[in-house]
Amino acid sequence: MRGAVKSRFDADGHSFFATAVYRWFVQDRGQIRKGDDMKTCKTMIVLGVFFFCTAAKAAGIMEISVKLAVPDSAWTLSIDEIHTVKEELWVVSSVSRDPDLMGAQVISMTQDTVKISAPVLPVKYFVIGKTWNWENEEPYTFITDLKPIEQDLQSTTLLYKKEVPKQK
Repeated sequence: MRGAVKSRFDADGHSFFATAVYRWFVQDRGQIRKGDDMKTCKTMIVLGVFFFCTAAKAAGIMEISVKLAVPDSAWTLSIDEIHTVKEELWVVSSVSRDPDLMGAQVISMTQDTVKISAPVLPVKYFVIGKTWNWENEEPYTFITDLKPIEQDLQSTTLLYKKEVPKQK
């Protein structure tokens, strides 16, 4: 019959894919014991799809955050660049204080977060612009400018660069 549409389901209402997987386990492999049925096969397919999707999610979009204690609430933190350097992700951030803002004179927290597509690697953080004298508890490397890491950054893959807003 020309133009006939074949159904994706067999007479029992099972998809042909599920039936094929079931037959492979029962007939070819013999791994499903007597009494197991199509429901077991469908459960295995659902679990397989779940684990596949979970693995794809883990390798996909990743959220990178930098959180820092600062002298007052007028300070801001910005993730400027993210690079892959050897077997690490290097996150280069800058912290600055807006001189026109009046911030509460109490130690505050500031943070920035970006979502990027990146490999799952250990992360090393660099922060430029710290001017206060106390030692921060955060496990970051504080530098005055990019010069200490500039040579290492030349042979890297740039994964993220903050867009600078255009001046009017």
